[in-house]
Amino acid sequence: MDKLILLIFLLQGVWCGDWSVSLPEKIEALSGSCVTINCTFDIYNKYDNDLTDSAAGVWFKDGIDFLKNVVFNSSRTNLYVKGEIIGKLKSKDCTTIFYNVTSNYSGQFFFRIEGNGGLKITFSKKSALINVIDSPPNPTVQMFKDQMEVEVHEEVLEGSSMCLGCSAKTLCSSSPPTLTWSSTDRLHLNESSRLQLDQQKQTEIISDLNFTATHLQHGVTFICTITYQIQQRNTTAQNNITLRVQYPPKNTLVSVFPSNSVLEGSSVTLICSSDGNPAVFNYTWYRENGGQLEELQTGYNLTFNVTDRTHTGRYYCQTKNQHGTQNTSVLLDIQYAAKISLFSCNRTDITVCLCEAHGNPSPKVEWHLSGRPVSNSTNTFISEERLSSTDLRSFITLHQSLTHTDTLQCVINNTHSTASKQIQLVASPQEMTRHSAPVSLAPSAASSPAPSSCSSACYPATVSMSSLNSLPFPTSPGSPHPASLLAPWNSAPAQSVSLVTPAAALSQFVLPGTVSCVSTPKPALKTPKKATRSPRPQPSPKPPGPSTPAPPSPNPSGPLLCSPEERLEATP
Repeated sequence: MDKLILLIFLLQGVWCGDWSVSLPEKIEALSGSCVTINCTFDIYNKYDNDLTDSAAGVWFKDGIDFLKNVVFNSSRTNLYVKGEIIGKLKSKDCTTIFYNVTSNYSGQFFFRIEGNGGLKITFSKKSALINVIDSPPNPTVQMFKDQMEVEVHEEVLEGSSMCLGCSAKTLCSSSPPTLTWSSTDRLHLNESSRLQLDQQKQTEIISDLNFTATHLQHGVTFICTITYQIQQRNTTAQNNITLRVQYPPKNTLVSVFPSNSVLEGSSVTLICSSDGNPAVFNYTWYRENGGQLEELQTGYNLTFNVTDRTHTGRYYCQTKNQHGTQNTSVLLDIQYAAKISLFSCNRTDITVCLCEAHGNPSPKVEWHLSGRPVSNSTNTFISEERLSSTDLRSFITLHQSLTHTDTLQCVINNTHSTASKQIQLVASPQEMTRHSAPVSLAPSAASSPAPSSCSSACYPATVSMSSLNSLPFPTSPGSPHPASLLAPWNSAPAQSVSLVTPAAALSQFVLPGTVSCVSTPKPALKTPKKATRSPRPQPSPKPPGPSTPAPPSPNPSGPLLCSPEERLEATP
């Protein structure tokens, strides 16, 4: 019994090893290309010496009958299948490549090893199925979030670390295939490729696309394309994956209908829109009030049926979903017609007027003097002061002489209206003296040359530039102006001064009250009727003759003047 056990043990040492072969279960081959069968085998150790460089590999197809099923023998040529064993049989590597694959190559393939001596064994228990296809298979696409594989239809949160993987069999092309990524939105993609063996020890190419998920990639389709070169032509296959990203509200926008600028009294609607995944479920409206936000209402729109200028301001829309909020704002501009709020003038030796106007859009201001537009010149200065976005103040300064008929007009306008106001300018004291009402002359009832006297309600009596006994009042160069002669006696009681004109002599003025006027000898004039009124008791006219006036006392308040329309009455 012991001898039997020893014999069995010795036989195990001699037959150590096993008859086995390793083949892929299924191989896809592209028609027109080649196919590689990865193959290794094992034999009993006692046959190792028979496994020499002269050993041959044989392949059967769809059976192991030597007469019907042998399609390849590495020791022979001109068989059914063209190919070669690219592995080293001595090292028990039977990897084989077949060229110019056609659809007839599809089937089950069995391997046989033939060495020296008794090494001739067919591995009939294991085979490789070759499937010949006319076009390349689509690559496989996978999605990984934070290095964990997820379903391709699963939604990911914005900010997640993403990796899209694409893999494909290298098959057997004349040059290695290539994998490329593209996207429907033409995003810039950072990809990397590598080769590795799959579980069936077939070589596959893998391309990884790494990025951080953002809302810009939501709904974007990423496309992986494999390109094979088959007999000097390219054949491609594709697969894709659409990314779905959840994110807080983005691109919030307020639209105003009919527009941001609307006329006072009309209707306006503000509409808020936003992009978010999941969709925005809450819209809240606010208005800026004194630096604080005042909540108005909820809902995606805000409507004012009848607007007024108090509605002008900045409005905010806040959008919200389960991942966050976002605010945006719009400036609502209520426009209205232009109006003049203030128009006034101040007269001294110059005329200064101001005109304040408001309106939206801000109005423009023009000045018209006696119906004619005026602009900046040596006698006119115009300036403007911006009080606010809707209020404007305009100044005009006039240095020129004015008459009692001059008018000044402020004209304003904006896109909605035109308005104006007018003022009748009143001449300055100096100009009033130059343009006061004429004094009527009356001859004395006595001798000729007849002294003349005239009375006036003015204090002092006004003197006109009109004719004196049909002769002009002093107009020659260098002649003193009447105002300069009258001014020193504006408060003196009954004084006189002599004055000579180029054509007539005016010997004296008696101020205040009755004024005595003496002209050169002329025919006596018809004595007018006695005046019907006198503004104050008048002293008797002084007889003509030389007189020396007493020094007057100036009145700092200036002369009292008649209005241009007042008529004066003379007394003989």
